[in-house]
Amino acid sequence: MRIADGPWQPLPVPRRRWWSWAFAPAGNLALAYQATVEQLVAQIDELDDSTDHDDPKITGLVGWALVNEIVREGAREGARDRELRWKIVRDGADYLLGPEIGIST
Repeated sequence: MRIADGPWQPLPVPRRRWWSWAFAPAGNLALAYQATVEQLVAQIDELDDSTDHDDPKITGLVGWALVNEIVREGAREGARDRELRWKIVRDGADYLLGPEIGIST
C-alpha cells in the first residue's frame, strides 16, 4: 500500500510470539487476508487478459471490496484523513493497481 504519494510498502505482518503456536489470532487474520488476495487474483485470472483494472468485471468482485477493506484496516493511524492506494505484486511485477481510498476518522 502507499499513503498519499509516499513509497510503496507491504501491509504490516503480525509478529510471532512464543505463545503463537497455541493461540495466534493475528497470524490467523494475516492468513485470511492472504487467502482473500489469492482468491481475488484467481478470479481475475479467469477473466479475459484485455480486461482493464477499473472494469466493473473486476471492481464488482467481492474480493475487490474485501481487499479495499483489508487495506483500510492495515493503514496506520498516520494515514487518517489521507488518501491511500494498494497494489498486488506478482512474480516481482505489478499485477493489479487498486483505487485511491479515502481514510477518515
